[in-house]
Amino acid sequence: MLIDIHVHTSLSRSLPFSQADMLAQVARARQQGLGVCALTDHSDAADILAIHDALDASFPWRQHAYDADGVRLFPGVEVDVAEGVHLLAIGGREAIRRFIMRLVPGIDAAGYFAAQADLALFNVIAHPLRPGHELTRLQPALLPRFDALDLNAKDLWRAGPEHHAAMLSLSARHGLPLLAGSDAHHPDQLGAVRAELAQPVTSPAELRDSIRHAPPRLHIHPELRAMVAAAREAKARRRAAGC
Repeated sequence: MLIDIHVHTSLSRSLPFSQADMLAQVARARQQGLGVCALTDHSDAADILAIHDALDASFPWRQHAYDADGVRLFPGVEVDVAEGVHLLAIGGREAIRRFIMRLVPGIDAAGYFAAQADLALFNVIAHPLRPGHELTRLQPALLPRFDALDLNAKDLWRAGPEHHAAMLSLSARHGLPLLAGSDAHHPDQLGAVRAELAQPVTSPAELRDSIRHAPPRLHIHPELRAMVAAAREAKARRRAAGC
């Protein structure tokens, strides 16, 4: 089963939510052969709860995920904590809604975990080597509470193939499995990186068990640089137009 752990349904956190953009991302995930896609829009995105309302209206909820005609959609959210690190929380639809509503401006990583104490979420450190957002900004005592690290398409685009080796080293150093996140805000980027799981999963809890027992195989698309560049250009055009 192929999985992308870091996908945005909204083109930009500063633009109004578009259901057409969301459906385009899901269609691209299906085209790319993904079995699971975690939808992790920013917690401060415009209309963040409208995004989750649209998911409810668009796809049936079956066995811990939205069923999008062959792609399982795990609800999630990306949170920028006070330390400057970006964290991904993934879980059930009600749990994610509760978590989003508990978040407050300026929340730090300890508060991030306090806000989900009763919610059993799957937690990922997004792009943990990106300058200004490094994993080292977190208190070391918090690191064992995370489930995985994010091999991020944007960082591979910026740093090149050596970033993969650096992430493998970071994963081994902290004992945290490495998953793939396209960080796609636009369909052109979705599929740039993917993780292949040893067995199918139907829920974030099963994902946690799967990666603990068998490290995923990571696939980097040979056209990653072109895919990310095309998505950045499309995003810039839309932001300039304000739509």
